[in-house]
Amino acid sequence: MVTLCTDMYDLSKPLEGNRYNNGGRIPNFDTNLIAWSRACKRIHIHDYLFNFAYYWHAFPSLQVLGPNYRFFADHGVRHLHAEGAHSRHARQIESAEIKLWMAAHLLWDPYKDKKPLLDRFFSRFFFRNRCDILICRF
Repeated sequence: MVTLCTDMYDLSKPLEGNRYNNGGRIPNFDTNLIAWSRACKRIHIHDYLFNFAYYWHAFPSLQVLGPNYRFFADHGVRHLHAEGAHSRHARQIESAEIKLWMAAHLLWDPYKDKKPLLDRFFSRFFFRNRCDILICRF
């Protein structure tokens, strides 16, 4: 089994076509995953949902969960560990609840549309008349 980790990449952009590779010291993630998917059928991805080095800073990865998880599925990834913030401090982190909720749903089906998921999340956690305002943010 091959394990690839997303920690050295710009996780505010989808990993497919992402050319930020830590100053050129490591290969691009998409190139790496495609090469390994040709050589191995058991690929494990360790994906970070939060920046644990700067725990309290914003980490805008919500928008790329769907594209990244679809990219993984399209290239035969069968094992994905999405490491989220589940400590007692998680509520103080930017968008923690929605990010964990969205990741859980996209792990089941990475091809789900983001809009109905957001509608469902906000209608269950907030008053209905505020949902449209909140959905625009995400």
